[in-house]
Amino acid sequence: MKKAAFLAFVVFLLIHQSASAWQWETHSTLAEKVCRDFNCSCISEIRDAAVIPDRDFKDNINHHCYNLSIPCKPSKYYSCPKKNSCPAIEKMEDWLSKSQNENGCNRSSRSCSKLSDTSCQKWKDIGIASHYFFDSKVFWHKVQGESYSDCHEPFEAAVEKKFESGDGSNWTIEQCGAEENYSNMVGYVKEFENILENSSASQKAQDTPLLPECGWRCKLRNWVRILGSYII
Repeated sequence: MKKAAFLAFVVFLLIHQSASAWQWETHSTLAEKVCRDFNCSCISEIRDAAVIPDRDFKDNINHHCYNLSIPCKPSKYYSCPKKNSCPAIEKMEDWLSKSQNENGCNRSSRSCSKLSDTSCQKWKDIGIASHYFFDSKVFWHKVQGESYSDCHEPFEAAVEKKFESGDGSNWTIEQCGAEENYSNMVGYVKEFENILENSSASQKAQDTPLLPECGWRCKLRNWVRILGSYII
């Protein structure tokens, strides 16, 4: 009986830890913008690398960033951190340092997509680094004691839907006192790109949109989706 209770507790912890990051399309889209802004020509590689910490490493513990110097307003939905702890940024720095010793890609994306080609390794490492950096920006990774099922997961899932549907820039997500919007996400990318420029010889070439604006097809799709939810 005690053994079963212990195993149930372990499973509970793993579920709460393993699902504690931006979801995959969010990570891949953010990393893709970095690649496009730097003309890295390794879009498929960096998109894939951006989910490696969750998918391949099964890293369940290095995604948070507690900073006591940042004001934290107590809430019934979460508790404020008690100590400084930011393994997400430490992991980002490790992978950016590793990327400096790898080759970039200055050729066509087709040639860089070969599995045997290592010329995209630099951007793969940068994609992994971006995962940890962007996770450090998740509101729920800056606080503790929140309900995963009621607050944390619905918040990240709602953001993910915006990236999956390409709803453009006119959106804001609110959940249990936490808020996220398109402008903030663009700001996170710019912050990471500044770090990238300062840590390597790579220089930003342009500033591309994070998500396409929602045209008439997109708006029609959204209306159909909303109508369908009412019918169901």
